[in-house]
Amino acid sequence: MVCAGLSMPAVTLGSPIEPGFDLFKTPGNGKTFVDLGPLGKIRLKGYPELIASEGLGNTDTIVERKQGIDPFEHPLIGAPSVGTVDIELVALSLKSIKPISIDVSKLPSVATHYVGGYVGDADLYVTVNALRDRPNVESVNSVLLPNLPQPDELDPSNGSMKIDHKGNPDGFSSQGDFISKLEVFADLIFVVAGKDISDEANWLASMPAPDTVNLSGEGHWTHERPANDMHNEDYPAGKFYVTKIKHVGPHQPKPADGCGPGKHWVDKCPAGTDKTSSTAVVGITFNSDGSPVGEMCEGGVTVGKLELSGPTVIERGDGTKSALTEPPAIPPAPPLDDHHIDTEMVSMVLTGANTLGPITIHAGVNQGLSQPSLGKIIELADDPLRAYSYFWVYHEIYTPWGILHNNDPVLMAAIIDRVPPLWIPYEYPLEDPIFLYNADETAIIACLLPSIIHVLPVTLDYFTATAGNGAVALEWATGTEKDNAGFKVWRGQPLGGQCSNDPNNYTNVQAITPLVASQGTEVSGATYTMTDSNVVSGNTYCYALEDRDFGGKSTFHLDDIVSAMP
Repeated sequence: MVCAGLSMPAVTLGSPIEPGFDLFKTPGNGKTFVDLGPLGKIRLKGYPELIASEGLGNTDTIVERKQGIDPFEHPLIGAPSVGTVDIELVALSLKSIKPISIDVSKLPSVATHYVGGYVGDADLYVTVNALRDRPNVESVNSVLLPNLPQPDELDPSNGSMKIDHKGNPDGFSSQGDFISKLEVFADLIFVVAGKDISDEANWLASMPAPDTVNLSGEGHWTHERPANDMHNEDYPAGKFYVTKIKHVGPHQPKPADGCGPGKHWVDKCPAGTDKTSSTAVVGITFNSDGSPVGEMCEGGVTVGKLELSGPTVIERGDGTKSALTEPPAIPPAPPLDDHHIDTEMVSMVLTGANTLGPITIHAGVNQGLSQPSLGKIIELADDPLRAYSYFWVYHEIYTPWGILHNNDPVLMAAIIDRVPPLWIPYEYPLEDPIFLYNADETAIIACLLPSIIHVLPVTLDYFTATAGNGAVALEWATGTEKDNAGFKVWRGQPLGGQCSNDPNNYTNVQAITPLVASQGTEVSGATYTMTDSNVVSGNTYCYALEDRDFGGKSTFHLDDIVSAMP
């Protein structure tokens, strides 16, 4: 049947997309880099500290959408629900994962030299600040991004974004897909390794990046603001929130979240789990025959600097700004605000071998302890960028004298600016010793000395596998390597074609290297490379790293498994 003279008007549903900003963070996984020719490919990580003044969480990349899009039309009734807007990368703050060796005199002639004749290590910063001259009268700062340097003039990093929608089951246009393209012009700033970029006296040279970078990306968006979103009045989202993105090119960011750094990051941080490797240095007072020590821990032998290491898992709830239901009585806590997060150390297992024999420290309900080790992260009253993080910890300690435990919880505390914290020790700030009781609680068998206890994260910066012609090139880098004897690389073939941390998912699992000697220290890591030539083209291979300490203890980095198909 044909009905002449009748037409159906387009039906628009949902909200318009307005001009706004998209916020991203850049993982330090080795997939983001800048190619500097003779200096090679310099691997980069996000450096949100230079953008922290804006209160945008761990944002290190900001893209501005220049136009909006009217409300999308109904996908079944209306015209095609697609729009295209102009975009510009207006802020970028990246830093080399490791220092690089340079001779300033050999940099290209376009470089501006701040120090002549320097030969040595430098940190490389890659920056863009297209907002540095934009007035910001509504904020404390008179201009946007006052701490993000861009000493050289750059062409705008412009591009476009094509936006469409899938529609919810009810037909409303509240979610969809996008495709973006950008041509990026960035600045390079070389700074004396380990020195503060905010002090120009530490600058060695700067220059525009020798090549523009073409980036293309695709992902998903929604009108619904995520719980951990960090947009604010200066950087509105425009009713467009990126929920997932995949970039093709040398810069591969993810949507930013609110877990620091930045102003009031605590109440923006979503619930989650933080996993890290930890190292503890403890002192202990004991009697060599296992007999009780005195009530003041007198009469025993004191041994300091027993070093233990192992995994730690922290669960945290949603951040909130509300009155504390249980105001903490925590000496010597600094003045605190009402922005806070509830936390719990659900698992910690630290082991080590020494002259006393093996000692293992357990904490957390996941390790079988009946008492939970609870804590909080609370914003400092005079510094919204930082927070006081603490736990009241119950231990079970496996010793040559049996399993010991503390009856009263022990305080662990630190000042942090993000979670998980970077290189921040959690210390036991109280002066009293920690009494360790036997199983029936009839005697104090040993005492821990809190003044020399701390926990320090140990991380793997990145691990990559790159397929070549009949071979796979492997590279990994570490942040620190305390008491690390070396690494082994393991390889397996996944049964389903996808890598996972399930050991039953693989065939032909084997170590493909002897122990690769450690080149790092407890304050600086190292970079390692090797080639796996014993592969068959067309097969998928998964690789995992094992590190081994000097006591023979192994740790497998199963969260960093990589794959390649030569």
